Amino acid sequence: ADLIFQYRLAGVDPDWRVPTPLRTARYTSLPPGRRRFEVRAGLGGRWQTVPTAITLERTPALAETGLFRLLALLVVVFGLLGAGWWRTRQLRARRTALEREVAAQTAALAQKHAELERQNQTIAAQVVRMQAMEQIRGRFLSNLSQELRGPLRRINDALADAAAVGI
Repeated sequence: ADLIFQYRLAGVDPDWRVPTPLRTARYTSLPPGRRRFEVRAGLGGRWQTVPTAITLERTPALAETGLFRLLALLVVVFGLLGAGWWRTRQLRARRTALEREVAAQTAALAQKHAELERQNQTIAAQVVRMQAMEQIRGRFLSNLSQELRGPLRRINDALADAAAVGI
């Protein structure tokens, strides 16, 4: 007959584990704390009446400590605050650059507007001069026409008389 073992860990195993000839016990993902580990041996269907017991203590890993969790929380909070500060700074710099660009574009447009206004005034003055010149030309042609009509009529009459006479 072979020697077999049963074991249990108080607070984890509700009852004894299935008998096994292995001399090892494995537990994974145990939370930190003190527990009582019990083992009993059996041979030929007879089990040890009083199990052997030992108290085991699993200390928390660094990541399981309250101080670590507090520090991790602080890192996250300050990281978020730092990211918010950095983003705000970035947005302010962008806004300042855009304000400068808008001011430059506005100044350029104001300069163009002033230049176009000067050109418009120059054109308006030229239109007034051309209208005045057109009036002068009209009067000149009207006067010239009247002055030339008399002599031309006399020449035309003289030619008509000459043609009537046969000259």
